[in-house]
Amino acid sequence: MSQRKFYYSIGEVAHQLNEPVSTIRHWESQLPELRPRTSRRGTRLYRQEDIDRLMTLRILIREQGLTIEGAKRALSQQGDELEGRIKAITLLKNIRGQLFDLRRALDQTERKSMLTRLANDLQLDGILPKKEEPRS
Repeated sequence: MSQRKFYYSIGEVAHQLNEPVSTIRHWESQLPELRPRTSRRGTRLYRQEDIDRLMTLRILIREQGLTIEGAKRALSQQGDELEGRIKAITLLKNIRGQLFDLRRALDQTERKSMLTRLANDLQLDGILPKKEEPRS
């Protein structure tokens, strides 16, 4: 199991949100409450709560079609409730992806099992040669 990091670089955040670094910088400039720490070298260091806030903003803009101003108003009006809903939606999307992966794995297992049964039937019917038993 991977350990959760305390701080993420802007590149890591951009990757997680599937957004260019320039967009993350722009959104940061628009949200006064979003102020990541900076390292001695000047690298932005984002906490998970910063990433959650950016994810909420991303969903409001990209999926709900709000402007940056509309998203800022929604964030300030609904605050924690909205972020909780966004986190729930994100969690459900992740679960849905995992279920899809499980379904695909199950389908592959079922196909392998069906092919094995078919090969055994063909061997019993003499259509395919029987496998030789390993010698001890």
